[in-house]
Amino acid sequence: MLNVCVCVCVCVCVCVCVQALLTFERKIFRRMYGPKMKMENGKSRTNRELVEMSKGENIVKWIKGQRINWLGHLERMEEDRMP
Repeated sequence: MLNVCVCVCVCVCVCVCVQALLTFERKIFRRMYGPKMKMENGKSRTNRELVEMSKGENIVKWIKGQRINWLGHLERMEEDRMP
């Protein structure tokens, strides 16, 4: 029973962290791309527009790719050089 609780807590924590990263990324994209200019009032861009502008790439995919690169680096290292 304890293992199930730990697994659920870890999964929930990971989901919350991923969601927080994606929210932060959208906040930064909104700052970088600025508002949509239609007439005189600027409207904020929607999440869908931000995803389209970033061509589907996001920070979570990048972090996972970097982790895989690091794992490959560790696999190639000699045993006595392990960090």
